[in-house]
Amino acid sequence: MRKYQVLIPWFVPAAALLVVLLSACASGLKLTEHPSGGISRQTTVLFVVDGLAAKLLQEGFREGSLPNLKEHFLGNAPGFALARASFPTLTYPNLASILTTERVGEQPVIANHMVIERGEILDFESHADHGELRRQIDPRSVIAKLQAEGRRTASFSYVLGMNADDHMRAGLGEGLEYTSHDYRSLDGRLLSNMQTYLTDAVIAPEWPEFIYVHLVG
Repeated sequence: MRKYQVLIPWFVPAAALLVVLLSACASGLKLTEHPSGGISRQTTVLFVVDGLAAKLLQEGFREGSLPNLKEHFLGNAPGFALARASFPTLTYPNLASILTTERVGEQPVIANHMVIERGEILDFESHADHGELRRQIDPRSVIAKLQAEGRRTASFSYVLGMNADDHMRAGLGEGLEYTSHDYRSLDGRLLSNMQTYLTDAVIAPEWPEFIYVHLVG
């Protein structure tokens, strides 16, 4: 039986939400052919939910209002470990630290809005600057390190992780849904793609060793 490990950072604030790229490309998953290296002994899933506070999660588990989350993420464990975020708890510095395993200040993203050389202002909450965000983070991420070792990765996010072997593609529909704040539809499509991917006849026998999931929440 395949073993899997789930890591759940719950501290990403709701105020700094995921921004979907507006582009004309087809939405859905982009799959990359990858030579078989045998079935991975363990698949690690990094599952990030914007704005889901640890206290709210603990109360939901205790009151029984989150049965699916408790069954699939907590199981019989008495509780879960808490991660310590940088302060203020901005989305992109913390996501960058999670994906690079480097502290804020060691990796280059220290705020959602940054002033760089020549006084240029980067706004990582804007889709226009997501390309620069990926240029700074993706090459030094866990995904890049695993790929250098020939290990397969997958990303279910509309911002980071586009360098994974298999990853989401944001189309015009996703952009319109973000503009209209239809986050439930965005997350629903992302989760639906992930379910299809993990149960696919070709993918299922050999899951990637690392799967990154980022929900708007």
